[in-house]
Amino acid sequence: MKKYKHLFFDWDNTLWDLSTNMRIALAEIYRLYSLDKYFTDFEQFFGLYYSRNTELWELYPKGLITRTEMNRERFLFPLRQVGIDDGEFALKLNDDFLQICASQTNLCAGVKETFDYLCKKYNLYVISNGYSKIQQIKIECSGLKPYLKQVFVSDIVGYYKPDRRIFEHSLKYVNARKTESVMIGDNFDSDIVGAKAFGIDQIYVSLEQNADLPFEPTMTIKSINELTNIL
Repeated sequence: MKKYKHLFFDWDNTLWDLSTNMRIALAEIYRLYSLDKYFTDFEQFFGLYYSRNTELWELYPKGLITRTEMNRERFLFPLRQVGIDDGEFALKLNDDFLQICASQTNLCAGVKETFDYLCKKYNLYVISNGYSKIQQIKIECSGLKPYLKQVFVSDIVGYYKPDRRIFEHSLKYVNARKTESVMIGDNFDSDIVGAKAFGIDQIYVSLEQNADLPFEPTMTIKSINELTNIL
């Protein structure tokens, strides 16, 4: 096994359980604002939000929409489906959602135990797309901050994964050699493609079996705790 010194992790849905935490926060927004007056049930609201949010996150890192446009549209889209066309209300929902979501503490399975093992052998870092203020709150609340040497967030660095420059900046900042570094993440397009383009190894955390990938990552695992067997 190749000897690494520096492990760079994606954050959302690699370490921090974004799917669970997002759903909890959206359910709280649904309750706080009595959205049951407009939607058939929470699942209708959640489905409309989720599909549009996924589309918008394809556009935002490419600079095709602004942060404000994204924040407004992901809530305005479901509201419009039930006859509410109020951009200010959509932004209010978004602001409260971000705060509630960021304070959630659910981690992906096995992360805490895996970090207990890894921190004794490696330098651990995070490279994350997202909003720096929100990501910092997530990390503070998660209990993982003491394990991390450094956190690199796209809107501070100025580049979004898979842009090779965010990887270049991160390795240079911590004086890490490419040959001693590996990127670990669940998003193939952002984490794995970006890391390969920059020239560092990749560990793909994939729940999909027999996925049709454009290339084979350095390693593929199904859950984060498998790292204790290969590192």
